[in-house]
Amino acid sequence: MSTPHQGVYVPGTTAELGKIEGDINRSVNVWNSADAKAGGESVSSVTWLGYDAPDGVAKDAPFEHYAYDGAPAFNRFLDGLETSHSGDAAPHRTVIGHSYGTTLVGAAAETGRLNADDVVFAGSPGGSAVSGFPLAMIARPSPAGSKPSR
Repeated sequence: MSTPHQGVYVPGTTAELGKIEGDINRSVNVWNSADAKAGGESVSSVTWLGYDAPDGVAKDAPFEHYAYDGAPAFNRFLDGLETSHSGDAAPHRTVIGHSYGTTLVGAAAETGRLNADDVVFAGSPGGSAVSGFPLAMIARPSPAGSKPSR
């Protein structure tokens, strides 16, 4: 892969191969947004589902073993992207964890070397700290008529 801008999307709870279409569509949306801002440079996005995601929020998601069991495979995948990169310059890789996927991304960073330049947590239930990556909060405007949360 020689794409200079890479996005890797990690879905969360209830993700499974039989209904991966929604997660792939999220990755396509990320690609569309990134491509529009890339100034003509190549962009790629990948949906990674190389782990056994929790089946339910209440029943399974409170347990971190799904994340820690999948973390080594995710780190190997990212390392494989790096190894297979054929461009002249190193790619800029952004890992995007959604829902329980943030827990897996945090576990991968905690237990190995997360081969990424940026990390985005979306809808996170509280992933592990990702050392080496600055944390930032992006505020969204509240819907009209609602009170801001404090």
